[in-house]
Amino acid sequence: MVQANPAYDARSLVAHRHMLELATAPDGTGPSMESLRVMAQELASDVLDADSGYRLLNEKAVAGGNLMEGAVPTTWPAPCRPCSAPPATARSTPSTSRSSARPTPPTRSSRPAPGAPITDLEHADGAYEWNWGTNELSTGKQVDQAVSKELRSQFAEYQAALKLRGLNGFGTLTARNYDEYLVKQYLEPSATTYLAGLSDSDRATHLAANTFLTWSGGKATFTWADFLTHVGARKKDAPAFDTFDLSAPENNEFGKDTTEARHFTAYGLKNDTTGVTGKRLDSDIPEMLNLMNPMYHLAKKNSGRSKHWWIRLGTKDSDTSLTVSANIAATATATATASPAQPGALRHRPHPSLLQP
Repeated sequence: MVQANPAYDARSLVAHRHMLELATAPDGTGPSMESLRVMAQELASDVLDADSGYRLLNEKAVAGGNLMEGAVPTTWPAPCRPCSAPPATARSTPSTSRSSARPTPPTRSSRPAPGAPITDLEHADGAYEWNWGTNELSTGKQVDQAVSKELRSQFAEYQAALKLRGLNGFGTLTARNYDEYLVKQYLEPSATTYLAGLSDSDRATHLAANTFLTWSGGKATFTWADFLTHVGARKKDAPAFDTFDLSAPENNEFGKDTTEARHFTAYGLKNDTTGVTGKRLDSDIPEMLNLMNPMYHLAKKNSGRSKHWWIRLGTKDSDTSLTVSANIAATATATATASPAQPGALRHRPHPSLLQP
């Protein structure tokens, strides 16, 4: 399946929205020219330029082909170059034959499907406040703590409803013990790996500059509270994603037709400050949320799902909560017995930025 990469820049968010419009469009509904062009731009590479890509996509659309399945021609490179080397083919030359230029849907894809950790959006505001709620903004001010408290409460209810067990026999993950889980399962091991790779002198210098770290017996230890202090300012206000004034990129991602931005949570809609009069979320929002949320699809225990998962997240990144990726990792592991996933196929490698100057 072709999927625009939902990166943090506005252009990619708009492209992702176009992809969702294609996925949810009624049968027989063709994509707009704008959607095709954005898709082509997102998928452009040194193997196939955007104009040639647009022509191929347009031909498939005219022919009534499903652009959400096999839309990427086999001559296009995998979207993640470090994971898969591009094929040794020259730049494609557009053919004068419509049939020969039309992409052929692959029967099986082994290409990576990169995504951003900005996901599980319907629960992301609560998760963000659980993780970064007490951290100040870059201005030195606290966010509205009443809002933060309400959202943290929502996260606690959501996490409890998941009944999700942590990796390596940790037990059920809750809002009360998730900080301990993150420290022991991910943060301290990441810190240990980084520090162990330094020379003795470099390690001593780093420890002197980061006094919250304890290095003993070849292992790094620290508390969750000290970690939050180390990270410092949070990047987003409260709510982080479904903002009351519809100013977040995620609000724009859910825009539709002539509506530039929409709410996608009941809490955001209830507290709207822009004059939205509706009391309920638009009817298409739930399906759009499902399409973007790995947690929804993992819960389906689809036997044909991907067998290999690589989850990598910057531990000092406050663009979202660390619990989002950790929940995906735990869910993918918990549901692996219902699919042909192999033991050890799940790799969660937190980025060592926590320990970098």
